[in-house]
Amino acid sequence: MKIGLNPYTIQSADFEEQIRICGASGYDGLELTDEAVEKFLASGHRLADLRAKLIENRVEAIAVYGGDPFWAPGDGRERSRTIERLRRSAERSAALGAGLVTVNSMVDIPAVEAAEEIAEVCEAVGSLGARVAYEPLGFAPRFSGVREAAELVDRAGANNLGFVLDSFHLYRGGSPFHDIALVPRGRIYLAHIDDVVDVPRERMTDFDRVFPGDGILDLAVFVTKLREAAFDGFLSVEIFNREYWKRAPFAVAAEAKRKLDRLLPKGASS
Repeated sequence: MKIGLNPYTIQSADFEEQIRICGASGYDGLELTDEAVEKFLASGHRLADLRAKLIENRVEAIAVYGGDPFWAPGDGRERSRTIERLRRSAERSAALGAGLVTVNSMVDIPAVEAAEEIAEVCEAVGSLGARVAYEPLGFAPRFSGVREAAELVDRAGANNLGFVLDSFHLYRGGSPFHDIALVPRGRIYLAHIDDVVDVPRERMTDFDRVFPGDGILDLAVFVTKLREAAFDGFLSVEIFNREYWKRAPFAVAAEAKRKLDRLLPKGASS
């Protein structure tokens, strides 16, 4: 596995600073958001400039977050906007060497319609050579756990559709880490690792996340189950913590990397 950093972990830093911090802290890659890339381009830069900046800092682009892949059934205008947005994310991701678009949703959409819509998205971005990684959100009204999300992916039938699996969201959604075995081989495209403080599960929010090893999750089991599933992609630290955002972002990134390294068995990262 390679070790990655999600930009929300160091949200107080600007985009270019996040890239520098990522490289200086010893991470292999950085997740990007379409919003951050858009702002970078709007400032007069090109995608080639961004790729050069990543290379200069020895940082790989892991993926581009594209947002929600669903639209209201029958809403042609929203459908067009959604597919156009995700195609743009895919084009940018491919140009930066990642070829992966991450998506998630808080929309309560029936399973049949959801599968049809995400299959259409996968077809659109697949023509650009990109894959789509759906992240089950533990507090979402639909597809909050591994089993339900796996059914969505199976029903969609797209060969470029897989998963982002997040340790916090699996726990929040009631999926034991052993459920990782339910995901077909090769369909885990990205993993997020984070811990959470000891509060009632049904009250947990994103902001209860903490550094790996500082909470209640058995992250050793999480990593073991990923390895047993033959996952060899990016294990990316994603923490939404308001107190961390008040600190120097380099110190936060460095501490997260140091604590993650302690949890990983020898040879787990490359």
